[in-house]
Amino acid sequence: MCFIWCLLLFIYCEEISAQSFKSAADSIRRYRSVPGLAYAVFTSGSILEIGTSGTRMLKTKDSVRITDRFHLGTSTTLFTAYLAARMQELNKIRWNSSLIEILPELKGNSMKLYHPITLEQLLSQRAGILPYTEMDHYKGLEILPGSLHNQRKTFAAIVLQKRPLTLPDSSKPTYSIAGTSIAAFMLEKAGGKEWEQLIDQYINKTLSISIKFGLPNLRDSLQPSGHWDRYGSVTVEPATSWAKPIPAVMPATDINISIID
Repeated sequence: MCFIWCLLLFIYCEEISAQSFKSAADSIRRYRSVPGLAYAVFTSGSILEIGTSGTRMLKTKDSVRITDRFHLGTSTTLFTAYLAARMQELNKIRWNSSLIEILPELKGNSMKLYHPITLEQLLSQRAGILPYTEMDHYKGLEILPGSLHNQRKTFAAIVLQKRPLTLPDSSKPTYSIAGTSIAAFMLEKAGGKEWEQLIDQYINKTLSISIKFGLPNLRDSLQPSGHWDRYGSVTVEPATSWAKPIPAVMPATDINISIID
């Protein structure tokens, strides 16, 4: 099963014209069977072009708008890593802060080999944490008790009692949704707020942008729909789809944003 939401970024090359950018975006969209996308062309110092291609939903004529919001899925991890960098700059936490230093309450609820792992190892995907990238990994975890922060605490305790996929600090990174969630739990403890509030404080307000959470068309039916490849055919994923991340892993999976932001 593959979710298709598309933001496309081009790094600028001098010999490519503006018309070529549009053509390239259209070509990529058609080749990848993506119903709609938004794209940006930029240099290190300026945005040269922002555009769109295709429709908000398969088999409709409702074109993608430049202000439309796209669900980023696991690219949300990049925003959690940026949040960590901002908090590190402000001395709220250190890259080498260890799991057990920030979360001493997990000392009796986790394998000892995880205790020394650091925020940096978690966010560089070198902590050996199980991936949690398949739906089967979440059986029995759909409903966790309490606030978002408490749900992440419960999830962390469950994950950290399981044997690692690789040795912590392995030279080979292995992407882990669970590892990113545990890093976010550390940030929540260090910042005294839930991850969603920290995103608003350190990213939305600081950069004057609008990050939101969840599927965009769940709150606004006119926003682009997700699509998935089922049995070799792309179909629309409804806003009420059962395939939603549990709140505990939102810091790795559940941001939406516009191409402008």
